[in-house]
Amino acid sequence: MNREWVTLTGLSVLVILLQYLFIDKIAIVGISADIILIPISAVALQYGRMKGMIYGFGVGFLLDIMTGFWGVNTLAKTIAGFIWGSFFVDSKPLIGWYQRQYLQVFLFGALFHFAISSGLNYYHLSTSFGQFLFKYVLGQTVYTFVFTYLFAMYFWTRKR
Repeated sequence: MNREWVTLTGLSVLVILLQYLFIDKIAIVGISADIILIPISAVALQYGRMKGMIYGFGVGFLLDIMTGFWGVNTLAKTIAGFIWGSFFVDSKPLIGWYQRQYLQVFLFGALFHFAISSGLNYYHLSTSFGQFLFKYVLGQTVYTFVFTYLFAMYFWTRKR
């Protein structure tokens, strides 16, 4: 159990560094992908709601400390971990899933995540609800989904 959490902590630090050093630099029209959601979804789908929520909370809290927006990332990533963990089936861990199933479940949770985090961070910046919905919620979801699709292609096609 402790080895698992040490590995997850190392993965989190690596993904956060990758996010801030690379992914945030390739923002399109002010929209950036949030690749930190990929390990949160993988943990939640592999281990269930409670571990998904704990992991999402921990990563979100770390991001809140780094960004200064207290509570936004913690709330959004905890709820996303809960949603993805709701799809956990004990007899069918993530390795038993098909790529398409994972992508559909990821998309569902990512929409909720970006609705919450964008609503708290960016709603005041948009001139209309349509702009908020298309630019921040759907834009960030689609952009993150591209990176998730690349991850899923690698994960499901590599030799086991």
